[in-house]
Amino acid sequence: MKKTLFSLLLYAVLFTTAAGQGFNLGQMPKFALLRFDSDGMISDEFVEKIKEVVPTERLQYVRFSGTLSNYMNIDFPGFGSAPAAEAENMSFKKRPVKSYVSTLTMTANQLGAEYVTFAFNSHEPYLGRHELQNSMRSLQYVNENTRLIAIELENETWMSDEILGFTGTPNLIQKLILVLKGVDISEKGIRTRINKCLDYLEQEVVPAIRKAGYTQPLGISVHVTDNITSRCWNQEVARRNFYQFVTPHLYVKGTDEKSVRDTFRKSINEAGQRKGVEIRITEYGVDGSVKSGFSTMEDAEKFIRLFNKIAAEYGIRHTYFHTLWANGTDGKGRPVNNHFSYLKGW
Repeated sequence: MKKTLFSLLLYAVLFTTAAGQGFNLGQMPKFALLRFDSDGMISDEFVEKIKEVVPTERLQYVRFSGTLSNYMNIDFPGFGSAPAAEAENMSFKKRPVKSYVSTLTMTANQLGAEYVTFAFNSHEPYLGRHELQNSMRSLQYVNENTRLIAIELENETWMSDEILGFTGTPNLIQKLILVLKGVDISEKGIRTRINKCLDYLEQEVVPAIRKAGYTQPLGISVHVTDNITSRCWNQEVARRNFYQFVTPHLYVKGTDEKSVRDTFRKSINEAGQRKGVEIRITEYGVDGSVKSGFSTMEDAEKFIRLFNKIAAEYGIRHTYFHTLWANGTDGKGRPVNNHFSYLKGW
């Protein structure tokens, strides 16, 4: 990828100054396919409706996507070809034809997004299901069609059983099953698997991205250390320096100020273990255990403002609410509210 010296200097300024509070687009193509039967494309009419009710400045910054970023690929339709992704693709009456990498890119442009953060698919090449160049082509597509300001090297690897062997803290029966499967459940075994993945990111993915000319800052996920796998993940990540920011995902068990502050106090203190590393919250919202979620857009808006006020107190400049729109439809095609959705009843 060829860039002039002027372009590189311009990007350097942009990446260090651009900061905002926006939305994670999540699985918007999935819900668009359910709603519009349109291969995941959002209609112009629907986009204009969004622009009428969502603060314009909040649409300037978008991130995509989330868990399924670990499967999505520009060379494969829908969510990709991995077993988990194929299960999602098969759940529709009409199978997707376009890659959701291209669909989400188009949605970002339709919404008028000025700045995009993209979660790179490193899982599939690491697991040997496709080549690293497939993921590089996805990155190239997004970079050529948006103003890309940051690249996440993976998404929530700390919760990938495939990569880490297991996640969380297994009980006695689960430990027995893992041992019978040949999984080393010792802390040494956990750290060995984590470092094998981190070595891949540092020695294969990062050089490929930089060699291709991308100068955007690179990020990696961290998590609250509430179990042995996430604790080991955070500690091993903190020992590396191949990334420029970390991406904790904060889901609050309540919508009140105390709940938000408690979540920040625990999560952010643990996230910034490597001195000087920037923290960007690329997903946040209310935890799924909070059954009421957001009943109205007003509830979501109030929560967003509270969350961002507290984020600013911690010096955090990038936050992405999860998610802008995640409404499905019932058996009669009527909109059904989704727990995480900012937009309601659409």
